[in-house]
Amino acid sequence: MKGVKQKSIDRTGQRFGRYVVIARRGSDRTGCALWLARCDCGTEQVIGRSIFKKKNGGKMGCDRCYQHAPNFGDLTGQRFGRLIAVSSFTRNHDCYWLCHCDCGNTVNVRDDHLKNGGTRSCKCLMREIVGAGTQRTHGKSKTPLFQTWCNIKSRCYNPKCAEYRVYGKLGVTLYKPWLDDFEAFEIGVGPRPSPQHSLDRFPDPAGNYEPGNVRWATKKEQARNKRNNVVLELNGVRKCLSEWAEVTGLKFAAIRSRLGRGWSVERTLTTPVL
Repeated sequence: MKGVKQKSIDRTGQRFGRYVVIARRGSDRTGCALWLARCDCGTEQVIGRSIFKKKNGGKMGCDRCYQHAPNFGDLTGQRFGRLIAVSSFTRNHDCYWLCHCDCGNTVNVRDDHLKNGGTRSCKCLMREIVGAGTQRTHGKSKTPLFQTWCNIKSRCYNPKCAEYRVYGKLGVTLYKPWLDDFEAFEIGVGPRPSPQHSLDRFPDPAGNYEPGNVRWATKKEQARNKRNNVVLELNGVRKCLSEWAEVTGLKFAAIRSRLGRGWSVERTLTTPVL
């Protein structure tokens, strides 16, 4: 509540950086508590509340420690990952070590980053890790085929996809060995003949994306392979109406009209137009 002096927190025994609080030592001009603290080097010093608010416990130690960096612990010659500590110095009240990296570079690393394992090289280790990760990938994530693979998985397994209702919801799936292995998928479907071709399920347009039921097809071929197409069979040959129209020379409308009048498939496709 405003106007009511709040009771200060007892910091006795708490550690902040290299300081351990010993006892309360009055207040400063603003009424904030002052504390007597002992640094790990043995120096006792009165500290204020500002040190309690600094990240990682504020300053690492007293002024004497900053003037004699080795008081933080002599790391000379010690190895930390790929780094070997050579000599210490202070910068902005922090202790730093000049380190030699196994790759031949030198780098300045803060004392606590060495000790907690946060820095293990001059960044050469990270470059190698990233480089190795790049080599393990196929490098084709921006190709049209990779996008096709992603689209197929989305329409088959992602309920939020607009096409899921006519694919995944109807039970259409992607061949399991292709599901998490793009390179296997690429080998299975083969090279794309041209930019005008896209992947089609054939001969079963209602089947899955799997070996024996996928092909590269033009828009015209895909249009003739839709599940809602009317397919007619004559002498063991199955074709949709538009294909039979091309083969027989009959008009598409004429074939539909004959079938609508109850003609048999054989009569419809073999009777010439007078």
